[in-house]
Amino acid sequence: TAAARGASPACASQLGGGGCALLLGRMAAGQDDGPILVAVEDQRIVGAIGPLSTLTDASGTRTVPPQYFAVRPAYRRRGHGRALWCAAVSWGRAHGAACKILQAQTGSPAKRLYRAEGLTTLGFTCSQNLYP
Repeated sequence: TAAARGASPACASQLGGGGCALLLGRMAAGQDDGPILVAVEDQRIVGAIGPLSTLTDASGTRTVPPQYFAVRPAYRRRGHGRALWCAAVSWGRAHGAACKILQAQTGSPAKRLYRAEGLTTLGFTCSQNLYP
């Protein structure tokens, strides 16, 4: 999180806006939602996943719930997304999680990564943007 705390609003817009901006705002307000893993290249944050946490579902299975996950477009296809994903999975295992849940938009830029990592679709939901 130390590197993430050095991130800027420019980082938020370059990583895809909403999620990163929300995280940066919460960090600036002193909120600690869990660790945020970052990928760094050229002495700048080029990707992030987090905040990391574990939850126990109704069946008693400990999971890592969905987090914000993005890599700057100019730095994609260099292994940053895979490194972040694998680090988050390892973090979950180390904290007793049996599985990791991913929530992604249809057509996500990382869909090739998800398929390569053996992820399968559990289904689709439709939602309406409540925050225009």
